[in-house]
Amino acid sequence: MPTIPTSGSPQPAGEVTAAQPGTPPGGAPGIVLHDATKGFPTSAGPVTALARIGLVVAAGSFVALVGPSVCGKSTLLRLLSGLEPPSRD
Repeated sequence: MPTIPTSGSPQPAGEVTAAQPGTPPGGAPGIVLHDATKGFPTSAGPVTALARIGLVVAAGSFVALVGPSVCGKSTLLRLLSGLEPPSRD
């Protein structure tokens, strides 16, 4: 689940944060994803879906994720929504 930051300290790798409610558009970041990695085990061995991804989106912004099939768009959205935790190294 996204967390509300309580200080200006940097976020640990793979952590998702949400800005305080009421942050003006274009102001402080609304979503910050720092150095996140997500992998999945398969019968053929581990597969890395996202590797060290970073993303900063301003509060109130509109963002579209565009890319080919199986490039990690849905995995990124699942991380941001808190449905999937990032992988631990």
